[in-house]
Amino acid sequence: MTACKFKLLGMRLISEGFHVTIAGKGQEALRLLSREQIDLMISDLQIDEIDGMALFVEIQKHQPGMPVIILNCTICASCYKSPKVT
Repeated sequence: MTACKFKLLGMRLISEGFHVTIAGKGQEALRLLSREQIDLMISDLQIDEIDGMALFVEIQKHQPGMPVIILNCTICASCYKSPKVT
Protein backbone atom coordinates (compact mmCIF):
# COMPACT_ATOMS: atom_id res chain seq x y z
CA MET A 1 0.00 0.00 0.00
CA THR A 2 1.47 3.33 -0.92
CA ALA A 3 2.02 5.99 1.72
CA CYS A 4 -0.80 7.95 0.12
CA LYS A 5 -3.24 5.06 0.58
CA PHE A 6 -2.18 4.61 4.20
CA LYS A 7 -2.77 8.31 4.74
CA LEU A 8 -6.27 7.96 3.26
CA LEU A 9 -6.92 4.93 5.47
CA GLY A 10 -5.73 6.94 8.47
CA MET A 11 -8.02 9.83 7.59
CA ARG A 12 -10.97 7.44 7.32
CA LEU A 13 -10.21 5.89 10.71
CA ILE A 14 -9.87 9.35 12.27
CA SER A 15 -13.26 10.33 10.83
CA GLU A 16 -14.70 7.28 12.59
CA GLY A 17 -13.27 8.48 15.92
CA PHE A 18 -10.04 6.47 16.14
CA HIS A 19 -6.69 7.94 17.20
CA VAL A 20 -4.20 7.24 14.41
CA THR A 21 -0.40 7.41 14.42
CA ILE A 22 1.40 6.91 11.11
CA ALA A 23 4.99 5.69 10.87
CA GLY A 24 6.77 6.17 7.58
CA LYS A 25 9.21 3.30 8.06
CA GLY A 26 9.44 -0.01 9.92
CA GLN A 27 12.08 1.16 12.40
CA GLU A 28 9.99 4.25 13.12
CA ALA A 29 7.01 1.98 13.87
CA LEU A 30 9.11 0.04 16.37
CA ARG A 31 10.21 3.28 18.06
CA LEU A 32 6.57 4.40 18.32
CA LEU A 33 5.64 1.08 19.91
CA SER A 34 8.16 1.71 22.67
CA ARG A 35 6.76 5.21 23.37
CA GLU A 36 3.02 4.96 22.77
CA GLN A 37 0.17 2.61 23.59
CA ILE A 38 -0.78 1.09 20.24
CA ASP A 39 -3.90 -1.08 20.01
CA LEU A 40 -3.62 -2.21 16.38
CA MET A 41 -0.90 -2.14 13.73
CA ILE A 42 -1.67 -2.01 10.01
CA SER A 43 1.37 -2.56 7.81
CA ASP A 44 2.28 -3.24 4.23
CA LEU A 45 4.09 -6.52 3.62
CA GLN A 46 6.74 -4.81 1.51
CA ILE A 47 8.23 -1.86 3.36
CA ASP A 48 11.69 -0.38 3.58
CA GLU A 49 14.52 -1.78 5.72
CA ILE A 50 12.31 -4.28 7.59
CA ASP A 51 9.53 -6.19 5.83
CA GLY A 52 6.04 -6.60 7.22
CA MET A 53 6.62 -10.11 8.55
CA ALA A 54 9.84 -9.13 10.34
CA LEU A 55 7.99 -6.13 11.79
CA PHE A 56 5.25 -8.49 12.99
CA VAL A 57 7.82 -10.71 14.76
CA GLU A 58 9.34 -7.67 16.51
CA ILE A 59 5.93 -6.37 17.54
CA GLN A 60 5.01 -9.73 19.06
CA LYS A 61 8.25 -9.70 21.08
CA HIS A 62 7.35 -6.34 22.64
CA GLN A 63 3.56 -6.60 22.76
CA PRO A 64 2.55 -10.27 22.53
CA GLY A 65 -0.95 -10.75 21.20
CA MET A 66 -1.21 -7.28 19.71
CA PRO A 67 -3.42 -7.46 16.60
CA VAL A 68 -1.54 -6.80 13.38
CA ILE A 69 -3.02 -6.50 9.89
CA ILE A 70 -0.48 -7.01 7.11
CA LEU A 71 -1.57 -5.96 3.65
CA ASN A 72 0.06 -7.06 0.42
CA CYS A 73 -0.43 -4.04 -1.77
CA THR A 74 1.85 -4.81 -4.67
CA ILE A 75 0.12 -3.63 -7.81
CA CYS A 76 1.13 -4.96 -11.19
CA ALA A 77 1.21 -2.84 -14.31
CA SER A 78 -1.70 -4.77 -15.82
CA CYS A 79 -3.96 -3.43 -13.08
CA TYR A 80 -3.68 0.02 -14.65
CA LYS A 81 -4.48 -1.05 -18.20
CA SER A 82 -7.74 0.22 -19.63
CA PRO A 83 -10.31 -2.44 -20.45
CA LYS A 84 -10.57 -3.40 -24.10
CA VAL A 85 -13.68 -2.25 -25.89
CA THR A 86 -14.98 -4.71 -28.45
